[in-house]
Amino acid sequence: MGIGFVFECLALAAGTAALIHHYKDAQVGPIVSCTVFFSWFVGFLGLVLLPMDLTSVNDRTNYESILVGWKLVYWFTFLLSWLVLPILIEFSQSGAFSTEQRLRLSIKYLVRHYAVLLSVGAIFFLYLIVVDHFSISGVIGLVMALGNTYGLLWIVCLLGYGLVNIPRIMWSYGDPQARLRSVYFKAIQVHDERVESTFIHDDVAKDVSALANRFHTMHASTIIVTPELQYTKECVDQLLRTIGADGDAEKAKVAKRQPRARTALPGPVLEDAMPTEAEIINLHGRAKRIKADLRRCDQTWNDICHEAHVLQQLVEKGDNMLLVPIAARACACVCILGSALIMWSEIVMGGAEWLSPLRYVLGSGPLTHVVVIALLLYMGICAYQSLFSLRGFGRLALHGNHNSTELSLLTTSIHQSRLQFSLGYNFLLLLNAGEVTTHTAFHALFTDMRLIHFFGTDFTLYAPLLLLVFAAFTFAHGYARVVRLLGLEQYEELIPGQVEHEAKIHTGEALVKRGIEKLARQWAKEGKTAASGLAAPLLADE
Repeated sequence: MGIGFVFECLALAAGTAALIHHYKDAQVGPIVSCTVFFSWFVGFLGLVLLPMDLTSVNDRTNYESILVGWKLVYWFTFLLSWLVLPILIEFSQSGAFSTEQRLRLSIKYLVRHYAVLLSVGAIFFLYLIVVDHFSISGVIGLVMALGNTYGLLWIVCLLGYGLVNIPRIMWSYGDPQARLRSVYFKAIQVHDERVESTFIHDDVAKDVSALANRFHTMHASTIIVTPELQYTKECVDQLLRTIGADGDAEKAKVAKRQPRARTALPGPVLEDAMPTEAEIINLHGRAKRIKADLRRCDQTWNDICHEAHVLQQLVEKGDNMLLVPIAARACACVCILGSALIMWSEIVMGGAEWLSPLRYVLGSGPLTHVVVIALLLYMGICAYQSLFSLRGFGRLALHGNHNSTELSLLTTSIHQSRLQFSLGYNFLLLLNAGEVTTHTAFHALFTDMRLIHFFGTDFTLYAPLLLLVFAAFTFAHGYARVVRLLGLEQYEELIPGQVEHEAKIHTGEALVKRGIEKLARQWAKEGKTAASGLAAPLLADE
């Protein structure tokens, strides 16, 4: 078992590295890359530990080792998701110019944020005192109960969406024409987001230019250059480089202007005041964020054009691509079977044990190990794909093809770390085999949760019934219909048969065709006809 565990961990590390390589932007720094790798690796360790835990119930020699492993994983992910990663998010998004200053501002923000949470948590501590459960173990149980309840609610909602959406996505891969229509529909949303980011970038650039003009005007009228003034100059120059402006050009604009008559005023005038450090830091943070957003939107638009071009070729080939639809429909059928098993197990979770089909996969052989890993992996794919495909996440969502920023990668790590144990806990409940699951080390890890009866026991038995509501809601395109009624066009999903959506598909097709032509001309002009990525397929038909 030890050798198998090592090989599984190596495979997990390789898969984690491949995922990060697929998602991360070229601008992501090494500190963020290493932290995200470690966070994802520890977050995915449950896929290895839980199957080993279940298949080792009868072998008590490994019990203590597995329990220690669970505790290490739990508290590592707890510290990462509630302390390290939030600080790193603020650190990466801060507009401060020194490492020390960025770290100080990040910690200060986190302290303010958690001060609010602690004030709310004081109410629950009073609850422990009233019911005479106040102890160190009670506090630990409270923290674990709150975290697991939060995660279980998310898991139930996300599985309700993903167990329907994943088979639907796989089925769509068997119909290139339908996928092409979806790409055209999505193109309008991506194009609008790109235009909006461009406008915001222009506004930020104007603010940067105005601030630079103020500084250079004040700098030109200053006789003595102090260290503080020199530091401000370096910060302004860095701000201009971030937004893509030229500091020398700004100085030239100031030099060409006629000097204004200055009169003594009783108080400072904002237009004539030297930019403050806080003002520059705030604007620098805005500049960093909009540059990352604009880069992401440009890349997403290029990906839309590339995908549309590939799908157009598939549609034109027709019968030559019969194997692709067959394979996609076969995978969709497997996903439908998996979704049906999981949803049925959710329904009968609180009923008779023999009603749960998943309990019959338990055993001590290698086949049980493989089946448990497959089921956990499918549940993880459904949950995480749902979480990070929601358009409400916006700039926090993951984007493939090396298009995920530091913010989206770190945010992903936080949610993955907080949800993995709830996913495993929900899986044990689905098995409905208490005679096995109660003897696992994973179950012992959450024993303290029973001190808080409502959150720790009853709530987890009844909450999964919400999954059916979300599954039915997803099957009927409920999310798309709700946002359509609310008028939130940027969050719409394609509803087949809707007249307005059919019109948007035609508009999106025109936008994509113009985009493909523009990109093809651009790459041809640059002489990159042999380049990889988008250029090669676009120029192949020129």
